[in-house]
Amino acid sequence: MNLSQGGTMTHQSIIQTIHNARGDRDALLALVSDSTLEALREEKPGLARERYASELAMLLFDAKSVTIRWTQVIFGKSFKRRYDLTRGDHAIDALKNWVLMSKSLAAYRAVGEDQKAYDAILEDNRKKLGKHVLYSGVPTSLELTRHRK
Repeated sequence: MNLSQGGTMTHQSIIQTIHNARGDRDALLALVSDSTLEALREEKPGLARERYASELAMLLFDAKSVTIRWTQVIFGKSFKRRYDLTRGDHAIDALKNWVLMSKSLAAYRAVGEDQKAYDAILEDNRKKLGKHVLYSGVPTSLELTRHRK
């Protein structure tokens, strides 16, 4: 499936925005968000996410595979995951993980890097929404490495 073919105005504008951001990796990473994924999901409700996720992830991350690294408060532990974006399931996981980790890091920084305040946000989300929308490990850094293969 070519993401730039057909669709509604919303779908076209998202894809056009992605194509316009080519070459500006920061702008592309900024487009990796829940709203981008949700707009595409609404546009193609009958289409399996794996069908468009791979192409979308390669466009947004500007690579064929990526490694997402983050450090978290607990024991200062570092984690990394490598995703092959040519596989739909890996592409979905990479997009979701980047969205989750970047939202979580932004929230942690927004509360002045106060772990208790971050934990209060987590608990509030759990009570109101019935689930965690932020990473519970309190991320302190986030890094993306792009790979050609």
